[in-house]
Amino acid sequence: MSYDFETIVIGAGAMGTAAAVYLAKAGSQVALIDQFHFGHDRGSSHGESRIIRYSYADRRYVRLARAAYQLWHEMEAAVSARLITTAGGLDLGFAGSADFEGCIASLTAERVAFELIESCEIEARFAQLNVDSDKEGLSRLRQAYSTRNAVLRRCGLWLVAWVFTLSVANLLRALQLWLAR
Repeated sequence: MSYDFETIVIGAGAMGTAAAVYLAKAGSQVALIDQFHFGHDRGSSHGESRIIRYSYADRRYVRLARAAYQLWHEMEAAVSARLITTAGGLDLGFAGSADFEGCIASLTAERVAFELIESCEIEARFAQLNVDSDKEGLSRLRQAYSTRNAVLRRCGLWLVAWVFTLSVANLLRALQLWLAR
């Protein structure tokens, strides 16, 4: 087996895997290396589910969330399966706080639909919540979540088609060969 790579990505979590996939799509010979098995539970991005939300005080993150939806839809098309579920969302914050007002400004500037809801209205709509009177809510029609197991099941083989994933047993040999080039 040949270990001739242009790029080696260390860490097969969410960011490393995404970097490896896009490098490979761009034509680079990529090795993706992680110290644990693919889909392990020891990284910062492990867990059963992930959420995509728009409510950020920084407009750049709102734009990233919009781009994330597009990328999820591309991945769904590539594996012919639904990977994310879209639902409504409610984010709470202190009325008048810089962060909460920043979220409102970012959502408005980026033309993301939302509704500002006062605490008494939140409790009327969501009886299970007991909200302090100094809080308000941002309700949006669109938030999404993905389940980790579904993504790994559907995307694992697709990923391997794009990126060569090395086991730890082959790591030192691959690095030696790559560094000796």
